[in-house]
Amino acid sequence: MTKGTSSFGLHNERSHTLCKRCGRRSYHRQLRRCASCAFPAPKLRHYNWSTKARMRHNTGTGRMRHLRKAMGLEVKLQKLALEGPHKKVKCRANRGPADAKARRERIAEAKRKCTMTLSERCKELRTKDQSLTSRTARSKVLASGRFKAVTKK
Repeated sequence: MTKGTSSFGLHNERSHTLCKRCGRRSYHRQLRRCASCAFPAPKLRHYNWSTKARMRHNTGTGRMRHLRKAMGLEVKLQKLALEGPHKKVKCRANRGPADAKARRERIAEAKRKCTMTLSERCKELRTKDQSLTSRTARSKVLASGRFKAVTKK
């Protein structure tokens, strides 16, 4: 038989199967070792010469079941949704009808504040706090990073 195409028809036995740890078809049945993650070795297989492969397996590429709670990402995502009207974040915490209504109201308020001019925002602050002068109200508005100077048409 020749070395080429006709020989490749005989390659019909699988040497690799699915890995329990990484889920890829890289677990060698005879050697009993995953070519991708080195299962059953306790440490993951990685090499410095393959930076892209290291990025694919890095923190944040999976579900992050524990870290998401530990870092408080759910709360941060909710705050980001309120900062700007154009940022849409789907969050599982706000699924109820009462929460949805309150969230819609907060987003509408944030949109209204984003489209305000500087003088309108200063007037609003001064109505809330009578002791503020126009200069201090202006400096407070500019100090808060959420203000956008938008000219009305």
